[in-house]
Amino acid sequence: MDANELRFSFAFLQWLVTAAVGIYAWHIGRQSARVKETNELRERLIALEGQMKEVPSQVAMGQVAARLERLDAELGSNNRELKAINASLNRINDYLLNSK
Repeated sequence: MDANELRFSFAFLQWLVTAAVGIYAWHIGRQSARVKETNELRERLIALEGQMKEVPSQVAMGQVAARLERLDAELGSNNRELKAINASLNRINDYLLNSK
């Protein structure tokens, strides 16, 4: 082996080591990104589960809807009664104003 062959071998070996380090760094970077993404997804999932615990069920929403319908019906009947009372008060007011 002469010096030129030895230089070529060292240059080639240096190139191989550099390429191997580059591939290793790329692989580790990808794994790190996957771990980071997995942790972010896990945190989002935990937050979503916590929020879903606060959401009422379909049964509870049905009960709320039924109560709102009853409340709407009661308000409608109260409104009719108040209109009748208002009309009576207007008649009494007119009578009192006109009788003097």
